[in-house]
Amino acid sequence: MRVEAAPRISEGKWQKGVAPLIGFYDGYIGPGTGMFFALGNVALRGRQIIEATGTAKVLNLSTNIGSLIFFYLGWQCVVESGIGNDGGTNHRCLFWFTYGRQRR
Repeated sequence: MRVEAAPRISEGKWQKGVAPLIGFYDGYIGPGTGMFFALGNVALRGRQIIEATGTAKVLNLSTNIGSLIFFYLGWQCVVESGIGNDGGTNHRCLFWFTYGRQRR
């Protein structure tokens, strides 16, 4: 016997409002995201707990993949700026050891 409650919010509000907020939480804080997805599906969308946890696993996986892509792209930026910073530091040290001692 399958009994579902009537949804309290529409699918559009869930997709455009609640799910991105939980994803934002996942990006900044992290733990418990799957529980929030499951709880939101049960309380706000009226789904059964089994269906809600299955959906939560898929949504949690997608937010994890999104954060991996975000941090991969961000890491490239960090590496490039680190290489530039290291190159500039080495150049300044070489300049100091070459010309800085002549002033004394």
